[in-house]
This record gives sequence, structure tokens and C-alpha cells, in this order.
Amino acid sequence: MKCVVSLSGGRDSSTCLGLAVEKFGASNVYAIGFEYGSKHPQELECAKKIADYYGVDFQIITINPDVFKGSSCTLLKGSKEEIQLDMTYEQIMEKNGQRKVDTYVPARNTLFSAYVLARAESISQEFDDDVTIVLGQHADDSGFTINENGEEVLDASKAAYPDCSIEFVNAFAEVAKISSVGRVKYWTPFIKCHKWEIIKAGMNLKKPVPYEMCLSCYDPVQDENGNWHECGRCATCLDAIAAEEKAGYRRS
Repeated sequence: MKCVVSLSGGRDSSTCLGLAVEKFGASNVYAIGFEYGSKHPQELECAKKIADYYGVDFQIITINPDVFKGSSCTLLKGSKEEIQLDMTYEQIMEKNGQRKVDTYVPARNTLFSAYVLARAESISQEFDDDVTIVLGQHADDSGFTINENGEEVLDASKAAYPDCSIEFVNAFAEVAKISSVGRVKYWTPFIKCHKWEIIKAGMNLKKPVPYEMCLSCYDPVQDENGNWHECGRCATCLDAIAAEEKAGYRRS
């Protein structure tokens, strides 16, 4: 069985890569990243380092950013709006009236999914083998909430990113099944987990995820030596910091 992981350089996808290597073996895992005109291309440098750490093949696909012309997304280069700082996704959603956040890139995961599927089908043909696509969507993105009875329920209206919802994943999994004649399957091991549980799982792998090498930031800052670091203030950073603390992860 071969495996393809969409690797951004962030914590979720890096954990998926580590899990895939442990389950399928590094020689059977392929990682793919995307350059699409975001304000944080530095994450791909981190993705490359993490792929090297796990000894897997990594390729970068470039998507022409002109396709996003006219978008109001604050995450794209050329946007006149600044990325919101010092607010979690939950706070931003509340401020926006439960609408998707302004860092949502139009159909980004649809585009990514199509390319990853094309790569998976190509690998399937090359080796005459089934291929599993591993995705890092998790409960914090998909709309899992706790109701008044303390029970976790799925509410798609709570999803900050609609293309991270279970609905979206299931729909594209069906597309993959049809397109590949059943040879490409989706695996979302963390779809019902929260971010801190993902980090905990990565810490417990035989070859733990090097989270200090990850970049899960939408507004990275550069120090006097030219090195890039997470800002610690964007919603992604705030969620990651809280998740690491809850998981008990301590940076070396």
C-alpha cells in the first residue's frame, strides 16, 4: 500500500506524515506541498525539513495565484487587509457572526485535493497498487462543538474552514473513489480529535514529530539573523500554543 500526504509544514499535516511513515513505511509514503501565493511561503521550507526528517519523497506544486484574483482573503499576497491578531478562531467566528474566517482561501482544499488525487492515481498506476491519501482535518476545524448537555456534536456552521468539514472530506473521498475506480482511499485519522490530541499522538509515535521544526503561522516574523519564527499572535499560533500546552509538549 502506497500513501500520499498533503504536507504544509504545520503541526497537523506533519503528524499525519509521521503516522503514515509508522504505518506504511517511509519508502511507501509521498509528501506533496503547495505554493499558491500565500503570505507565509516559509512553511514549505519547514515541510521540506520534516520530509527529510522522515526520509520521504517531497515535491512542491505551484498553483497560479491569479486564480484567486478578487478574493478578500487576508492570507494572500497583495491583500490590502491585515491578518487578525490576538484572537482565536472561536473569537473571530463569534465576531463574524459564525461566518467563515477571513483567512479562508477560495476552494484551496478543493484545488489541493485534486492535485493530491492526481498524484495518488499516478502512483497507483505506476506500482499497480492501492493508495491511501492521509488528511489532517480535525474536530476544531470541522465544526465539532459541545452542546448544553456536555456532548460533542457536529455543527457545520461552526467550521471556520468549510473545506475542512466532514461533509467536504466525505464528498471528495467519493470523488476519489469514482475517479480512481476504487484504488484511492481517504484516511482522516484525526477528524474527531482536537488539536491537542493530534500533538499528543505525534509525541507518542516511534519517531516523534519534531514540532519545533513546524510552522503553523499566518504572519511569520523574521529575526535579525534572517530566520523565520511563528508570530505567536495569529489565530493559528494561539490555537497551536494552547494545544501544545494541553498535550504537555515541551520544546527543547
